[in-house]
Amino acid sequence: MATHFQFLDLPRELRDKIYHQYVSVGGYTHNFDKQQLRTANDEPINLDFMYTCRQVAHEMKGVAFKTNVITFFTTRPENTRQHAQTHASVSAYVHDLKCKVFRIVNLSFTKEHKSQVSRLYPSFMFAFDDNAQLWNCSHLGDSPAVFHDALDYSLSLVLNHLRFPEVVEQAGLRSDVIAIINTVLYLQWKPWSISTKEDIDSINFISGFPENGWDLDKIDIARYCFSATAACISFLESIPLSTRSQIRNIIIDEDYAALGNPACHARGLIPYCQQNRHLRIERRVNLWRNVFMYSILETKERLTDFEEFHGLRSEGAARLSRYMTLAVADWTIEALGLVPAGMPPESFSLVFDGEPSTIRASEIFKDVIHRDVTWQVALEKAIALGYLKEPATWDRRHSIYEYYLRKKFPKALRDIIDGTSIVKCNFDPGEMSSQLDIEELVKEHHAWTWDEWEGQNKWNREPVNLETGPLLPGWKALVRERFRVELPSPEEADLDVEGEEEDRDQDQDREEEEEEEGEGEGVTGLETYIDESLAALFRLRRQL
Repeated sequence: MATHFQFLDLPRELRDKIYHQYVSVGGYTHNFDKQQLRTANDEPINLDFMYTCRQVAHEMKGVAFKTNVITFFTTRPENTRQHAQTHASVSAYVHDLKCKVFRIVNLSFTKEHKSQVSRLYPSFMFAFDDNAQLWNCSHLGDSPAVFHDALDYSLSLVLNHLRFPEVVEQAGLRSDVIAIINTVLYLQWKPWSISTKEDIDSINFISGFPENGWDLDKIDIARYCFSATAACISFLESIPLSTRSQIRNIIIDEDYAALGNPACHARGLIPYCQQNRHLRIERRVNLWRNVFMYSILETKERLTDFEEFHGLRSEGAARLSRYMTLAVADWTIEALGLVPAGMPPESFSLVFDGEPSTIRASEIFKDVIHRDVTWQVALEKAIALGYLKEPATWDRRHSIYEYYLRKKFPKALRDIIDGTSIVKCNFDPGEMSSQLDIEELVKEHHAWTWDEWEGQNKWNREPVNLETGPLLPGWKALVRERFRVELPSPEEADLDVEGEEEDRDQDQDREEEEEEEGEGEGVTGLETYIDESLAALFRLRRQL
């Protein structure tokens, strides 16, 4: 008599192997436009077998997510450019407004306030210097993300203090400005959150901006995009906790440069890693199309007709190589700040990705990043030996550390090389300079002044070969892949350099004329009002 095969008659161990084989499709990728997952081959995910009966559905629950790695990429620009541009502009506006508000309320900080800030954010204390420009804070120790936390914390202390209304009255601020400032302060506007239309509308209402009134082409980028981490967070927010708890492995591939200080976006992953202690996230950041490309954007450089960096005038190449190291330092320090901020240590890692040319990536890393770190360590050694006095004023500290990276970066790089860091490289990162080499460098320049140390790293860095190598297109082609950047001839580039200072002076004169005439085109009524209040407050301080 023939017998019928019953799947559920198989041993559970065998059924589990079948389930695993059935759902294994080489991983999932995230489609940002549709907010859905697809197979690695960009096909729909088929889980029909799971729905054949209740027992199979129960036994297969979570198997697909536990088996397949989910990969997120930076958003493709076709459908997100306008949204991403607006989001970046609004993020910069909110931060700028908070910095200006901080300068207004500085008189309201009591000794107790400053003590509270010092206990939690000691490196933020420079901000209480009247000359401190808060938007240029990034080279004074902690990461920009920590700075933003400290700024919000400090504002929340003083805005709730009884003395604050007195300062408002003395500065001549209108009565409703406290409510407006509090609203801006408590906006849940995080750089890793993908804003909704309602979010933008709320900022427009507070600021006085008309709809679509943001200046969206300041740095001439055609293909704005959200970071892969922002896309990942958006997806995790959209699914229930019961589904998120099934996910085991995520790869976040930051394959292109994105907007909104992407180095800090992993902070938005902390709550999800705390909820799911089995989750492991590897964040990869490509050197060629992201980290190094970001350095080009920061310098606003125009590439010449030469295909490679060494075709730039030497001054421009020196600045570009310096910003390469600053970008690596930013990503590193932000990643190292995650565990103190609450990230489970085993949940996250950052990988500097040198593909498709890991050998060339290693060579540039050794030539550029190690060179700059060596000079920073030498500077700190010169201070320790008494050849130089530690800068006492904010402007000098900022001026020096703008060119000598972050204070914590040399040790962070050593930990990367030793393999003891959550930050890793998929190429050989090289070796740190020896103590003897550092001492020789300090000895050679022991008589240098601050200006000479600053000039060394601003203009006089050793030339390095920045060619991309045979496995990649030239830098100009890499730029054109993602950004709309005009590429003048070498002669035009020289003319641009000569005219930069004149253009800046003309722009400044034009802005001053507009302010005097009260035109303020493109500036919000609130922001203009706060700028005027700052001037009034500084006049008041001079009288006190």
